[in-house]
Amino acid sequence: MSRHFLAKKEAAEVVSRLQKEKIPIEKGNVEVNETKSADFYFMNGKPLAYTSEGYLVPALKMLNELKPSGRFITVDDGAVPRLLNGANLFAQGIVELDPEIEPENMAYIRNTQGVYFAIGIVTRSASDIMANKQGEAVRIIHQASDRIYREFG
Repeated sequence: MSRHFLAKKEAAEVVSRLQKEKIPIEKGNVEVNETKSADFYFMNGKPLAYTSEGYLVPALKMLNELKPSGRFITVDDGAVPRLLNGANLFAQGIVELDPEIEPENMAYIRNTQGVYFAIGIVTRSASDIMANKQGEAVRIIHQASDRIYREFG
């Protein structure tokens, strides 16, 4: 394991990647902790994001602090326990979503109170999900009950 601050150019690239994912974040000093399983990024000592499956996955605590401008999906209260237990999100549980969501986008899952608790990869477009309220819509890759969240945030 190696933990160090990124050069300004590398830090700007991490911030830029998060901004492209609709995260309203400003430039700053970024620290990385490189492990065998993933790279974990921090800004001002707080969890920022980590790498998984080629994605730069934002930390849930950071999502709740910054409130992304897009890529959100609101689910009904009945879906929350299932998602926290590792299930994927089915269209039936979706109350609202960003209409610009497309397949392979990363999406930020929140409850009806606006608390982000999971992140997933969208499998269908927003228009298809809302027109056909059945079947799998998002493959969950991170939730507030997994090992990453307990260790990182």
